[in-house]
Amino acid sequence: MGNKAIKALGRTVETKQARSLFQEYDKDGSTYLNKEEAMRFLEEFAKSKGNEFVAADAEEAWAECSYKGKLFFSHFVRMLERLGVATVQPEGIELSVVSDLTSADSLSVSSQLHPLVIEVISCAHVPKSDLIGWSDPYVEVHVLDRNGCKKCETVCTLPRKNVADPVWRSFRSLAFDEESGDTLEFLLRDSDRASKDDTIGKGTIAVGHLRQAQESGDAVCEVTIDVVEEFASRHAAPCTLRVRKVKQSSDKKRIFFIRHGLSKWNKAQAEANLVGLMNFDHPLDERGIAQAQGLNSRWTAKAASPSSTASSYESDESRIQCFLQAEQIYASPLTRALQTALVVLREHRCLTQHGIALLPSCREIKGIGGLDTLGKACGDDIKSRVREELLLSPEEVNEVMAVNIDTSAVESEWWTSDRDAADELEARIRDFWCTLKWGEFSTCIVVGHSLFFRALCKKFSSPELLQRNPALAKEKMNNAALLCVDVDFSGELPVIEDANFMFGTGFATEGEEEEGAE
Repeated sequence: MGNKAIKALGRTVETKQARSLFQEYDKDGSTYLNKEEAMRFLEEFAKSKGNEFVAADAEEAWAECSYKGKLFFSHFVRMLERLGVATVQPEGIELSVVSDLTSADSLSVSSQLHPLVIEVISCAHVPKSDLIGWSDPYVEVHVLDRNGCKKCETVCTLPRKNVADPVWRSFRSLAFDEESGDTLEFLLRDSDRASKDDTIGKGTIAVGHLRQAQESGDAVCEVTIDVVEEFASRHAAPCTLRVRKVKQSSDKKRIFFIRHGLSKWNKAQAEANLVGLMNFDHPLDERGIAQAQGLNSRWTAKAASPSSTASSYESDESRIQCFLQAEQIYASPLTRALQTALVVLREHRCLTQHGIALLPSCREIKGIGGLDTLGKACGDDIKSRVREELLLSPEEVNEVMAVNIDTSAVESEWWTSDRDAADELEARIRDFWCTLKWGEFSTCIVVGHSLFFRALCKKFSSPELLQRNPALAKEKMNNAALLCVDVDFSGELPVIEDANFMFGTGFATEGEEEEGAE
């Protein structure tokens, strides 16, 4: 095709002809053109029209029409328009014709893409796609234009294991140039390590409908998943996906990382108790409880005697006030982390009023061995296990457990049996940051683990911060330590701009006991 196809282009073309031309340059079938492919098209287009190829003009066209180094078909159509070629839609509507690429007065095509942030909440009645057990479902999402052409990158949730009614609560952002007729397409898939992932079904919803639902106050929308014929006989009830449009959130957020207290793993290690070391999901031991209670005493003492003077955002007093006013609390579903959260944050306003949500993406990183990163319970059984293993008096146990604990995201197996693969860990960390970036709060508390927090600080701290405090990338937080991090979410990746320990806590020093499997 190539030059011959370009020479055949008139001032207007059918959308089908434009797509055929696009596919000729999309050699690898990736559904987008990279810069090299787009530049080759622009050069051949100029030559086919008898014009001199001007690299600077081509660079400008690429910059205006591409997005993050990619030119999807809808962007390719805009490039055709910029070159003076209009496409005819199925309805017969001719798009505006703009001047030739080499013309001095060529018009610019706006490349300002507005992100649509959605939350993929849950799905009901996912049919089995495997012979044994339930599916391991996840959702892929992208935007289609009114011609059914993909116009942005595909994003996806993490898979949930062996479950018919998965809950994701995954926040995802799709950047595209919104136009009338755009729809979101959801592909429900089954994750399978041994073979290619199965497509269970798909569903669509108009972007405009999502926006209207949010504006009306009833933001959650249900999308019917049309199950493929292969699995249609395996489900009786309709398969429905719940999604919502999310409001734009603040780019600057203050996050409080709390590491759990010492666990029974440490006690087993000190006593050379191999049976104890081989157990899963160790709860706090007596020392871990004391560490959590100590941190609770220190922050409640500060709350009882607040400073009366105004302070800057970077001051210790400001960090204390932000901690006291935190709007959301997350915890790893591992027993020692949830127990630490309940004891450390006892009497915290956010805990008493809103409770705590278990977040599987912030569980500990699993290395070789790492038995203390394996869970023992799912859903409400997690709460039962936490209660049974909490080394407090019956009265105190009843008091700390008398809060709302949201286990909806951990109803199925949420841990990793094998060592965390690099790509899976990267996806989990990305999911964690999406939750914090798009969550409707400016401050939150996350109770978790040393290796996970250290990985975040090492990879996402600014160069200036690591120069000031290189230990963030090397050292573990001490048990029951609290680190305040200020995160800038305005770029493609989050940046930790500042990090400060609070309430007399710090890094683990030599000789102090730590969780040790990783």
